[in-house]
Formats: sequence, structure tokens, C-alpha cells
Amino acid sequence: MIPAQRRKLILDILFDQGVVSVQHISERAGASPMTVRRDLDQLAMEGLVVRSHGGACLVDGRAMHAASARTGNGMTADSTDLVLRAKEAIGAAAAERIEEGQRVVFDGGIAGIEAARRVVARGIAITAITNSIKTAAVLLQSERVRLIVVGGTRMPGTSILYGDPGQDFIERIHADLALVSVQAIANGRMSDNAVEIAAMKRRSIAAARTVILMADSWKFGGPALCDVDDLSAVDEIITDDGLTAAKRRPIKSLGIKLTLVRAAHATPRR
Repeated sequence: MIPAQRRKLILDILFDQGVVSVQHISERAGASPMTVRRDLDQLAMEGLVVRSHGGACLVDGRAMHAASARTGNGMTADSTDLVLRAKEAIGAAAAERIEEGQRVVFDGGIAGIEAARRVVARGIAITAITNSIKTAAVLLQSERVRLIVVGGTRMPGTSILYGDPGQDFIERIHADLALVSVQAIANGRMSDNAVEIAAMKRRSIAAARTVILMADSWKFGGPALCDVDDLSAVDEIITDDGLTAAKRRPIKSLGIKLTLVRAAHATPRR
């Protein structure tokens, strides 16, 4: 199997079982445990799974089941497509907040990459700062984007850079806007499973005058390993319409602008 096939298989198993072990995936995919761990790390960085000791689980299984029931889809590849479409719709909405001449910090992940793609398509002139190699690869397609890729060490299995010199650099910049994503939101806190990545995100938030959190509804559940920041550090949350009313109320009580996109009706990108 190529990596994309293995990762789709992992998601299919998770949608069916909720939790999966490295050993089980290794046997199903005919891949080594080391290869499977890299796949799980990549899916975790994209916000699709939460890593656990010896395996992984869905970010919020209950939310995923609710979305499946609402759309009439089973826990199959259709659900995977719904997650991906939600992330892309969120990224597209975030890109609409970017104005000509702004200094913008771009996160990695599907939503961040989609936001970058929309900026390139609009042809606007901005200064873009990112620690994501994949996001940078999209942004460099526009000569109107002044691109700054912060240095650091690549997180294994991902395109994300962490640590110095990038971490020190971000502490010294003054951005107009930061588009960030995290792996989990719970109890008024944002969190991530990678301690090093959480540190980078925390600095990106502190560096920007306005912060937009790009978070699909499946991320609103239990906390991940390491806190990133208080949710009150965010000015706007863009999520999909799968977020329940019960989970919307605490956000509104904090005075944070909440924008919902209709992920189920988004057009898949070919």
C-alpha cells in the first residue's frame, strides 16, 4: 500500500471501531509498526486522530457518530470525506478574513493549507509566515506573497517544523493575523498531543493582533496531551455546523465570534 491508502485504511478502521492499535493496523496493512506510527503521527497532525499509547482513537467519537447520523452516512469513507470537506470549508472561510498587505501566520494541517490555496487564487499581496513545509509549498506559487518559512526541526512523519530558530523568530514578530488549528478544545482550553508543536502554536497566538482558530466540530471533546492556550486568546472560531448547541454556548459566553460553515454541502476539491 502507498501511504495515502494506508491512512485511508486507518481512518476506515477507526470510524468502525473508534480505537485501533498499531499492531492491528500493521497486520491489516502489511506494513511495519514503525511505518504505521508515522502514518498515525501524520493523521494526528492533521487533526483526524488522537494518538494514544500503542495506537490511536478518533478525536471525538461521539461527535463523529452524531455527524454520521445527521447526514445518513455510515462510519465509512463517507465520514472521512465529511471530515476533510469540513476542514477545507473552514480553511476557505478563514482565507476570506485576510486582507491585502497584512502579515499573516499560517498553520499547517488541511485547513491551513486550504487557506493558503485560497490566498494564492485571490492573488493578493501579503507577508506570510509559516512553520509548515506543505503550506509554504502552496504559498510560493504566488509572486505576490512574501513568504517567510521559519526554521526548526521537522516533526517525524509530518511537514511541520518546531523548536529554534523558528520558535525564537516567532517570538519577535508582530503579525496582523494568525490562522491556527489545534488537536482538541475542551474546558475552555486548546491543546495538542505534541508538546513541541503546542509551544510553537502558543507563540504564534501571542505574536498576532487577531487570532482565528480553525477547528472542525470533531475537535470539541476531551483534551489532548498538552495545553496550548486559553480559548479566550482567540478572537474568532471557524468551525462546521456539526458543532452542537451545548458546545456553542461556552464559546459565546466568552464573547468569541463563532462562525459556522456548512461542511456537508461543501463541494469536494478534485
